[in-house]
Amino acid sequence: MSAGVDFVGWHTWATHRVSRRRTLHALDRRLRRFERQRVWRAFGGAAHAIDLFPPPLPVPRRVSAAHGALTAAQLPATLASYAGYLRHGAAWRAWRRQWDAHPWLAALFRDVGWAPRARWAAPHLWSDHFGRRYRALVRAAADDGLVFVRLGNHVEFLGRQRLLAQRALGLRPTPIARRQYTLTAGFHRVLGPRFVRRALAAGNLVVLAGGARTPPPRVLTPRPLPSAAAPPCTGRGRR
Repeated sequence: MSAGVDFVGWHTWATHRVSRRRTLHALDRRLRRFERQRVWRAFGGAAHAIDLFPPPLPVPRRVSAAHGALTAAQLPATLASYAGYLRHGAAWRAWRRQWDAHPWLAALFRDVGWAPRARWAAPHLWSDHFGRRYRALVRAAADDGLVFVRLGNHVEFLGRQRLLAQRALGLRPTPIARRQYTLTAGFHRVLGPRFVRRALAAGNLVVLAGGARTPPPRVLTPRPLPSAAAPPCTGRGRR
């Protein structure tokens, strides 16, 4: 009994149980495959970049979901499935190590313990109406995200985004005569890369969005500096 009982995916002792290592490795393998397909480094390696609505990637027939193939649409359900399974044992540290090993997850999900919520699930994100699309992006970006929206030759921050831009980017408010808004903060579009780097350095998530009938938004999240290799995911340790 000192080695525990291996039953229905868990190693079980009298006081606790831990998940099989192969379950944790399967989750890590799927996330790494998604990272190779959808995530890339931007701004000299300072950020992870992800297109919010990329076209579907062709998946070879010999590679099935059971072997780790994962699309953007499947990722929320996959994480929810693993979280629902792992939360029934002593796997909290192993779950947190997955988030630490894949920091780009913060660009797609709000980290709420065992129940991560997808940021970009609102239907208005696909709307052709600029106002609805912009408001949906701002709500999804929440309090830690800056939506860089291009209006003509300038990038502007409106509403509560203006307050965040003033703090993170050092911009000053400017009066405007536009419906629903009386103040804005912004800069000329040629200065965009400079202010994106400044936002990433401040630890903010960045969404690059144009006006109506533009390519899908692109989300950037700060990429942490390289550090010592993380210990392997063993699933051991209790919450």
